[in-house]
Amino acid sequence: MDLKQPSPLQLTACSNPSEQWKKWKQRYDLYFVASQAGEKLKDDAKISLLLHVMGDEGIEIYNTFEFEKETRNYETIVEKFDNYFQPLKNETMCRHLFFTRNKGCEESFEEYVMALKKLSQDCAFENLRDSLIRDQIIRGISDKSLRERLLKEQKLDLTKCVNMCKMAETTQQQMKKFEVEPSVAVVNTNKNKKYNIIKKQGDFIRKNETSPDFQSKQRPTAKKMCQRCGYVHGYKCPAYKVKCNKCYKMGHYGKMCKTKVSSIDNVSNDYQLGMLKVHSVCTNSELCESLKINDQNINFKLDTGSDCNVLPLKNIKSLKLRHIINDNNKTLYNYDGTKIKCIGKIKLNCELVNGNKVKLLFYVVDSECIPVLGFDTIKMLGLMERKYLRIIKTDNKQYEKIINEYKELFNSEKLGLLKNVEYKITLKENYVPKVEPCRGVPIPLHDKVKAELEQMEKLGVIEKITEPTDFVSNIVIVKKPDGKIRICLDPNNLNKCLKREHYKLPTFEEVSCRMAGSTIFSKLDASTAFFQIKLNEDSAKLCTFATPFGRFCFKRLPYGLSSAPEVFHRQYSQMLEGIEGCAVFCDDIVIYGKNIKKNMTKGYVRC
Repeated sequence: MDLKQPSPLQLTACSNPSEQWKKWKQRYDLYFVASQAGEKLKDDAKISLLLHVMGDEGIEIYNTFEFEKETRNYETIVEKFDNYFQPLKNETMCRHLFFTRNKGCEESFEEYVMALKKLSQDCAFENLRDSLIRDQIIRGISDKSLRERLLKEQKLDLTKCVNMCKMAETTQQQMKKFEVEPSVAVVNTNKNKKYNIIKKQGDFIRKNETSPDFQSKQRPTAKKMCQRCGYVHGYKCPAYKVKCNKCYKMGHYGKMCKTKVSSIDNVSNDYQLGMLKVHSVCTNSELCESLKINDQNINFKLDTGSDCNVLPLKNIKSLKLRHIINDNNKTLYNYDGTKIKCIGKIKLNCELVNGNKVKLLFYVVDSECIPVLGFDTIKMLGLMERKYLRIIKTDNKQYEKIINEYKELFNSEKLGLLKNVEYKITLKENYVPKVEPCRGVPIPLHDKVKAELEQMEKLGVIEKITEPTDFVSNIVIVKKPDGKIRICLDPNNLNKCLKREHYKLPTFEEVSCRMAGSTIFSKLDASTAFFQIKLNEDSAKLCTFATPFGRFCFKRLPYGLSSAPEVFHRQYSQMLEGIEGCAVFCDDIVIYGKNIKKNMTKGYVRC
């Protein structure tokens, strides 16, 4: 058998002699075995054959070898060549290259596995080689779903890991073939028209465009959906010279119209709005106005508290109106503060009862409510007349009589105290105590703060404390309109640990509605309102605060506690419960009625 010898060893233009020697040696070993040189030749002949095939560069390296103490034979010479080309290895660096080798985007999985196996040869992993290659495959792939599947697999070895990754790669390649557009489905031929139309997922192509001559003259272009007709076509857009049925402009279909107009038929009825919970038409003619729109009479409620005109969607449909202009930036609010998302707005020509015509803007909502005309429209059309009330203050004699009769209530030097009321602060489970460092007090306020602390200690609002406490807060100095200061607690950490009562505070609208028909009003302002509620001993220690003048604790309900407003309001509401013509709003007590003796005296007596 005549075998061709391997090419000589080339090292001059090689950047990695060690790798070149490994490849050449592998080719020579194959030649050596196939030619049966090991059986036919003696040792000297094997050496001569090796050097002859290796070439001039190999002989030059061989001449540098020394054989003083070693027997000169074929195996020894091959070993010396291995030692010569064996580079100095850094095991740490080799392992670093292995563990930082990730799969490239364009790299096949087979190439990635081969690279890992090659890098692991110089890492001295020994028995752990397969398991570490498996771990690096899981870490180095970019497919998260595949990595998750591999991590869920029990008893995953290297062979199973490689097979699963190859299968996933093959599946991805096969799925891409399914995404190719299908072939032509239907061909319609019309002899009366100039072109044949080929329906292929919206493709409109001239007949002669399918010929090879025509296609060879055209540049290859990527097929994209047309922004005018919504189809993929190669020549002329079918929407050319077609009028849009939404904006009535030429050159595109209605489904591709970019004008911000939405059809009524497409409006969703899934959501509910809490705007006006009125399900019947207004019966009071003084509060309603009839407008004629599209030859239909619609009754509108006159609402001076509304900033805009509102028209329900059901009325829009009954008027057979086509379009509503979207207005996503507009948000409507109900009287109780809840948001109302409107569908859109529309301008309509309206005819009043007196025959006058006007164009009004309406906001459309999908809610079971009656149509509403807002304040601006009411004012423009003159549908209501504004009347002014004259407020007369009570004469001094009547005012002094009330003060003298209930003078114990208006003693500014005495701090009030609710009887049989003691508030206990409840903390959450597993709360974390915290002690805040003391803040400094501005020099101009130094004397005022010290004097206010002494006054509060004198009135029994605070007291000095020296024992350790779970919480130590800081203070906030608030300046009053009269120039005096108020010391409030800043219990930021304590507020996070509180269990609040969440007692609902009334809104101004809820309080003012109860005063309808009243002609006499009196407002009582609770002096240092929160200080009128006493804290129990344990709660007082929780309200400890630090100042430059020492540590103090509040014996009364402090300002700054998150639960203080609701606790105060609850106590005052229970105290005045059942009294007609009396309402509590924050720290104010409002007494109202038509007669002082009959309606208002009860409030003063209860206080």
